[in-house]
Amino acid sequence: MIPTKKLNNDVEMPMIGFGTWRHCLHCLLLLYFLVAVNTLQLFISGSHIGCGCSCIAFIAFSFYIFLLL
Repeated sequence: MIPTKKLNNDVEMPMIGFGTWRHCLHCLLLLYFLVAVNTLQLFISGSHIGCGCSCIAFIAFSFYIFLLL
């Protein structure tokens, strides 16, 4: 059973992680960043052939998001 928290009379919100949606968002962004790092390793090793600019943009955006955490 997921613990819930009462909000505005009868609305209940599940308490995930530390009880905030922001913690959940940070976990998702961290997972996204780890996927980007893995993609970068494939790109450097030469296994990721033909990824082009979209791959580099994906990695750069992921690093930017990670810095915002």
